[in-house]
Amino acid sequence: MSKGIKGITVAIVFTLLLTIAIGLSACDEPEYYSVKITSNLTDNSTIQIDVSAPKDAKGYQKGENAYIGISVAPGSKYIVESVTANTEAGSTSLTLDSNTNKYNFIVESNTTISIVFAQSKDVALNVSADSEKGTYEINPDGILFAPDTAVTITATAKEGYVLKNYVVNDIETEPSSDGSLSLTLKVDTTVKINFVAHMEDAVFSTMQGRLKVNGHYVYDADDDKYDFVHNLETVFGDNQISQVESDSETGKVYFESVFGKDNRNITVIQHTANNTIAEYTSDNLFEEYYNPFDLLSASDFEKVTVTEYVLYDAAKAKNAASALSGWTESISSFKVIVENGAAVKLHIVTERIQPSAASETYVSTYDFNLSEHGTASVDTLYTQPYPHTADHDVLLAALTTASEKTAYTVRHQGHEVGYVEPEGGETRPGYGDTDYKVYVNEQMIYDSYTGEKHGYVTLNNYVYPFDYLESANQVVLRDPVNVESIKYYQPNFLGFNVALFKKVDKNKYTLHQDSMAQLIAPFFAIGNEQSYYAYATDLTLILKDGALDQVVFTYKTYGIEETVTLTFDFVTAFDAKEDLGLDFDNASKTSVLDDFIGQYKDNVGNFLTVDKSGFTYNGKEITISQYISATETEPAYFIGRWNGKVVSIMKFSSKQILITSDDYSVNVTLDSVDTGVVTIDNKFIGVWEIDDEKENLHYKVRVQTHSVWVNDVECEIISYAENEGVTIKLGNDTLYLLDAAEDKDGKFVSAMIKYANNEYVSFTLIHVDESVGIEIPEEYVGMYMSDDEKYKVVITYSSITINGIEYIPTSYSEATGFVGTYGTDTEYRIAFYSVAGSLNKDVLQIGNGDKLNRVESLNKNYIGTWESDPEITEYHYTVVFTETALNINGKSYPVRYNQTYGYEVEFEGDGYTTYILFFYNTYGNPSMIMYSNSGMTINLYKKVPTKVPEEIIGTWEGNNGATAITTIIDKNGNLQIKIGNGDFKSINAEYDTEKGQFAFALDGTNTFLIYDTDAKTFNLYQIDGYDVDLAKSATIDIPDNFFGTWVSSDGKTKVIVEKGKLSVMINGGELVKVAEATSDEFGVYFTANGIEYSLSASYGEDNQILIADEDYAFHVLLTLQA
Repeated sequence: MSKGIKGITVAIVFTLLLTIAIGLSACDEPEYYSVKITSNLTDNSTIQIDVSAPKDAKGYQKGENAYIGISVAPGSKYIVESVTANTEAGSTSLTLDSNTNKYNFIVESNTTISIVFAQSKDVALNVSADSEKGTYEINPDGILFAPDTAVTITATAKEGYVLKNYVVNDIETEPSSDGSLSLTLKVDTTVKINFVAHMEDAVFSTMQGRLKVNGHYVYDADDDKYDFVHNLETVFGDNQISQVESDSETGKVYFESVFGKDNRNITVIQHTANNTIAEYTSDNLFEEYYNPFDLLSASDFEKVTVTEYVLYDAAKAKNAASALSGWTESISSFKVIVENGAAVKLHIVTERIQPSAASETYVSTYDFNLSEHGTASVDTLYTQPYPHTADHDVLLAALTTASEKTAYTVRHQGHEVGYVEPEGGETRPGYGDTDYKVYVNEQMIYDSYTGEKHGYVTLNNYVYPFDYLESANQVVLRDPVNVESIKYYQPNFLGFNVALFKKVDKNKYTLHQDSMAQLIAPFFAIGNEQSYYAYATDLTLILKDGALDQVVFTYKTYGIEETVTLTFDFVTAFDAKEDLGLDFDNASKTSVLDDFIGQYKDNVGNFLTVDKSGFTYNGKEITISQYISATETEPAYFIGRWNGKVVSIMKFSSKQILITSDDYSVNVTLDSVDTGVVTIDNKFIGVWEIDDEKENLHYKVRVQTHSVWVNDVECEIISYAENEGVTIKLGNDTLYLLDAAEDKDGKFVSAMIKYANNEYVSFTLIHVDESVGIEIPEEYVGMYMSDDEKYKVVITYSSITINGIEYIPTSYSEATGFVGTYGTDTEYRIAFYSVAGSLNKDVLQIGNGDKLNRVESLNKNYIGTWESDPEITEYHYTVVFTETALNINGKSYPVRYNQTYGYEVEFEGDGYTTYILFFYNTYGNPSMIMYSNSGMTINLYKKVPTKVPEEIIGTWEGNNGATAITTIIDKNGNLQIKIGNGDFKSINAEYDTEKGQFAFALDGTNTFLIYDTDAKTFNLYQIDGYDVDLAKSATIDIPDNFFGTWVSSDGKTKVIVEKGKLSVMINGGELVKVAEATSDEFGVYFTANGIEYSLSASYGEDNQILIADEDYAFHVLLTLQA
């Protein structure tokens, strides 16, 4: 069943001229957020709470400063105990600013401020309930209590009634599983206990088991143009479920799903293209998707009137509505209507829902009739093969004849549903109605679409994509594609069973189930159309004189709905060269990949490798289906499939690639990992500024020839090109200086910031009369060191450091070098050594005359400690790179770098030169290999530094009697403790390496966690308290975003991640507990059943991860289970 959130997302695409044209979501309209206040005191005259007003009446903007003011009247018995800012990202405690007497915070998203007051005098507790409906007990009993007293109220409903909730100081509060309510009394508290009459068991039984739920829902969006009404029918049959959603006016089916049962597991039942029934077993349980009332009870429904009942628990209402509708939505009301002792209707209304910040909000109202109580059955139309009739023989004969034709023409007509052609006709290709011919023969397919004439051709047993440049009468061959033959791009008229269709009129056939269109329509696709036709929502075949005449279907993708009519001409002959101008003998060859080749990454771990074989994104190949050549207004781009999604790939600048999926779940801009030294044109050199309060744009940009600072922070320069300007990395975002010019008001730079989500804002920077600082000449850039290693000077294009301390130049001349400030010396000089007027540019003279020689500085990617895996290699290697030295197994080696092969090492007694090469693997992880021509190949792994001894990192467990105690220590020395069934507590303590212990307060008691290096155990110790030995159960270091249960689509692979624990089931094997797992910014690494595996985020999808073995021979996508 479709378990997604539905919504209308409005994507506005602009054309941005940077000489190239890129489609991006506009962000000119800022997002607005709300700030709400909650408190454990309401309507108290001695308390006044104020929140600062937003700058804009529409709400607060991201990054806006705000504050909370709390006034307590003199003499009041109340004090402020805590103030907490709560967002989706988590909770933050706010502290009082003693200067302003305010609680300050920054708005980053919708925020709820929770204020807790405490009382300095005795606290009164007033509890009330309707005694005819139920009773209650208070423990400890009383009406006056000391502040911070813990009390428990236990309510018991009488027969025919149920405990609905407690109302604590006017706030509805859910009872615990045993019906009790636990409070810590901080202020005078009033508790009202709500007992309500519940549904009769006999009425409730009519809602259970086999049941037909039929009706419609009204989708009411903010903008009326998105409103619609859909019919919806869900049948809970005998161990089967069917669900059909269709248009209430046309009957067009949008969703059609059928499910079965295999033991306790739910299965998906589908017709195949061969008219057989396929049943796929899921890891999910059937009862979780079957009649939701089977999982509820009569007491879950409040009796409002004789004929009306309400499912009052919000979580249960959400789950029940999801099973009935197929959509997961928060529910505002869930009503059951009863007639003659049986449930006959449901009326369900959702909350107002906003699927994302860019989406319309909406409310859905469901009205269902309940029928066939205890007898409902799923239509066999969905569960049995369709019968073959004489009508199908006629259709099969027509398709067989079509398949035997070796050459034919197809007229392709497309009509965008709802499109109105502008006056004078549409001139832009790809917009509105289209009409063109496609030519097919044994050698080729050719798409004669105006402005984009292209196709595929077989030459010398290879299949080449080609473009036809009509103005030059030239065929341009692209890289050959990896397909078996040209038939891959031609229709397959016999690829399916004709019984899937039904005859609806003379010579007209449609599918029994419209949902099958996405499976069958691609059989008629020509060229690259398979990916689009897979979105077909219906399909009709039309015959003429016993032959296939037309294929008609509608598909929807990229938010556009189009009806396609393919008209086949099997009679008219054509010659590719004479009639179409396609001279393949004199075609030119080029690779469209040439401009893309390289490696690219962003700041959140996404990684792309492009080589002559194609694109690999986050370790998985992008299967390219189409290349679209550049036009005067749009750049060249590729279309392909990655991870089940259609993606487009284009160059955003000379050193950037943009990847976007059709549903925008993948929407990333990746920068080249090797930008090299970038030289910026002189017209951009200067200081440029914008200070726009209204648009919240405050930037000062200082540009030198090889360096850029934004708001005094140095930024990486990605690229410069005359036709695109300067591209600058700005944290996770990108700043573009597009062009520099001058008018009557002065110099200015046209600029743009593109945010990480590919939204952008354009603005103008104005030139300000400030110095750009001292430019460091290229000849000085490098590292210099004195013979005694007393001094080390590092010079880059943007800075000079001496022994790690910044040197600030105030002047420079070619003759005298630099003069500037070093420490307290304001006249400190740095220059090349000069003898008799001759400069030695490999010797630097500093200060009072110390001479430093230029030294080879190691590539920063290599710096660190790298080790081989002793379980793999016979001999263990530890390789240490510093800024200037190379050490292998404790021995130093000369630094010699080969640009192609890496660093060269000559091992004593080895006749071969050994090389050490850094590279990024297909996942974007830094990797290193040591190899030689002797055949030696050793993988080296970077050792991650830790703040505590490695042997204490992990999960430690023990027992204090019957109480389990668990501690977790991570590589940063962070300590967490869990006592019994409580939550993990973060402990504010540092590990004392001399004493081998943590010392801290636990629940107000001095506590020690002491490590025994001989026994390899910890002891948790308190005076007159704990004295518990803890043994290491696992070394599990996994970030919180991996926590949860993750399952593959076939249910054969499962990963369960909890704090300090990891269990995995691989490809149908047993669920095993992992003893050790490590992590870095790229993923999680562990060994199970002797095989090394990794977990990594599935980029663009926060509810999916990828598990793969070391060789990537096994890899599967896992989805987070609710």
